[in-house]
Amino acid sequence: MKYYTHRGIIDNELENSKEAVINTLNSSDYDGIEVDLRLTYDKKVILIHDKDTRRISREKLIISKTEYNMLEKLKLYDESYLLTLQHFIQIYKKYDTYN
Repeated sequence: MKYYTHRGIIDNELENSKEAVINTLNSSDYDGIEVDLRLTYDKKVILIHDKDTRRISREKLIISKTEYNMLEKLKLYDESYLLTLQHFIQIYKKYDTYN
């Protein structure tokens, strides 16, 4: 049986964050990770579960109505930033021990 984390292993990090992804890839307890993807207004793919940023930051930006250059500057509650799918793939390639 294979085990996957849902949005990453979360200690003090936010779900779908860089640290949650790295925590998962460094863990021998899981075989992979499930992340949530959404399209920004300008069609960039980012990792976020909700349709807006209300739950993870002080600002409420609707993902589908906001350009990525605005979202990439948004500081989240854990002091991190949103990841693009491209960033996720780069992290995965760096930390995945099965490559």
